[in-house]
Parts: sequence; structure tokens; C-alpha cells
Amino acid sequence: MKNLKHFIGIFIITFSVNVQSQSLTINLLGGPGFTYLSNSNLAHTLGTTNTISTTDSHAGCFGISLTDSISTFFGFNPGVIYSGHNQQYSGRDNSGNTFNSEIKIRYLDVPLLLRMGESYGFYFEIGPQFSFMLSAAEDATVNNSQVEINKDYSTDFTFFSFAAIAGVGVNMNVSYTTTFNLGFRYGYGLSDVIDETSTLSSHSLPFIIAKGSNANGTSYAGTRRTFISLLGSLNFAIK
Repeated sequence: MKNLKHFIGIFIITFSVNVQSQSLTINLLGGPGFTYLSNSNLAHTLGTTNTISTTDSHAGCFGISLTDSISTFFGFNPGVIYSGHNQQYSGRDNSGNTFNSEIKIRYLDVPLLLRMGESYGFYFEIGPQFSFMLSAAEDATVNNSQVEINKDYSTDFTFFSFAAIAGVGVNMNVSYTTTFNLGFRYGYGLSDVIDETSTLSSHSLPFIIAKGSNANGTSYAGTRRTFISLLGSLNFAIK
């Protein structure tokens, strides 16, 4: 939580400094997206007859960002975004029971992006994103019977992670001081989001997958957060 306070402080300082710059907009953004937790152990079964696969998962996000126009083509775009990151699984265990599971993780994302493009028209953005895990809970069913509802597995996941971000979109004029952006943003995690040292008596399915299985010769493998979001942003010029 101390690191989170530091990043919020940096964001506020950045805002204060940027107010002195030549052009600044404040942006309210949000939208839906596809989310995925990738792990190489998913390519193997977890036991003799145990199979598991992922299914399409989605979640939304909303937040605020600032765009400081460094020049007519380049801009610095830091933000603070509340993001959901879900992953659904389905499979069959060694006893022949079918199961379904969904892990629901919530993050405070801090992207620090360089945006390239004209004031109106297409733009491209790229940069790092730092993320702070707020919560992680799992729902699970076995043979269509609920066995877990929002069970807390926060300690199975690392508090801090980071990713590389790339995005593309279009900026449209609404009024003299207001524009609207619509675009796609892709994120690929560069750090493991699983805390291998978690000592819970039971663990979430992403943690179990990451740990691997002696039965099929797999060992621990890092889990990466991957997502693609459709973002809309209403932007207000404040300088």
C-alpha cells in the first residue's frame, strides 16, 4: 500500500508540472475488453485424466488520464484506471467430475504512455503500465453445483506487476474544447502475477496451474496478464 501511495503522489506531481505546459487535456475513459491469464502449463494436462482449458473472458475498466502535448504530434499520456481482469476455466478432474471456475481480479492500473498523432485523426500510443492488485476472488462449480462464491484468493497474486502497452485509435472533434477518442489498447504482462510463496490452505486455480504437476512432468511457470480493450475517452481541454 506504501508503493501505491508513492505512485499516486507521482501522478499528482506530474499533473501539477504539466499544468505549466503548452497544451493539456483531462480525459475520462472506459470500456469493455477481453482478458486472459496466460501460462505455459495450460498446454499440458494436470494429471492422468485431468484436462483443463480456458474460455473467452471479459471485463471492463474506467478511469482518468491526462494528455500533455509535447509538440503538435507527440503527447505524454499518464493515467489511473480501475480495471477488471477475469479468466474462466473449464475441465474434468481425475475422478471424471466436470468443473468450471472464474477468477476475478481487480487492479489499479497506472499507464505512462507516449501518444503520437495529430490533434484530430488517427493516433498511436505505446509505453509501460504499472499495476496494483486490489482484490482477487474465485467462483467455482463441480458437476454444476456451486462450491465457491467470491472466495478470497488475494494472497495467491502479487500486489505489483507491470506490462507493455500499445494502442491505436481515432480522435474526433466534439466542440472547441472537447474531443472524443475511440480505440483499442493491447497489454502484455512482463511480470508474473502469481505469488509462488502463498501459504493458503487451498489455492485458486491459476495458482494450481502455475505450480504444475509431477504427474505430467511440469514445474512452476509464470503467469502473464494479457488483455485487449475497446476504450472510449471524452477529453476536455483545460489549457
